[in-house]
Amino acid sequence: METENDEYGRQERIALVAIVVVASLTVAPAVAFSYYCYIRNKLSKRLKNHSTTGGFSKSNVVGHGGFGLVYRGVLSDGRKVAN
Repeated sequence: METENDEYGRQERIALVAIVVVASLTVAPAVAFSYYCYIRNKLSKRLKNHSTTGGFSKSNVVGHGGFGLVYRGVLSDGRKVAN
């Protein structure tokens, strides 16, 4: 025979499990989405730099400046630059 205390304890356990499940279903997608945005941003920056200078290949070296090699590059609007 269940007492009132046992029933209350059972309800508390059910509520705790429900809270943990809801929290897990909320936090996990948020973490995954944040990681996705971080990787996408990082990859976007890498591709943007690669397309501007041709990945800093030796064929794009136009000289040597006071701070190192100078590379030929093309901006997204078509202007040619030295980087």
